[in-house]
Amino acid sequence: ALYHAWCVLSAAGTQTLWKTAAQQLQSLGVDQKAFHQYVKQISENYLKDPQNALTGPWVRKDQDTIEKNLQALSNSQAKQLYQLLMKGIL
Repeated sequence: ALYHAWCVLSAAGTQTLWKTAAQQLQSLGVDQKAFHQYVKQISENYLKDPQNALTGPWVRKDQDTIEKNLQALSNSQAKQLYQLLMKGIL
C-alpha cells in the first residue's frame, strides 16, 4: 500500500498539479505550449540528475521571492500546498 500511495502521489498528484497550474497560467495569458515545454524541461532535468534538479527560491532560500509568491497565492489551497512542499525543502 505504501508503494502504491507514493506512485499515486508522484503520478496523479503531479499531473493534477500540472493541470491546475496550466489552467491558472492560461488565465494569465501564458501560452500552453510554453508551459508544456517547461514541464518537459523540469522532468528531463530530474531524470538526468535527481539530486541537483531543484532550482528556484526554495533552493536559494530567497525569502523575498517566497513571501511574494505566498502573497500572490493569497489564502488559496495552492498557498497551503506551497507551504507544505516548501517544508520538505527548507
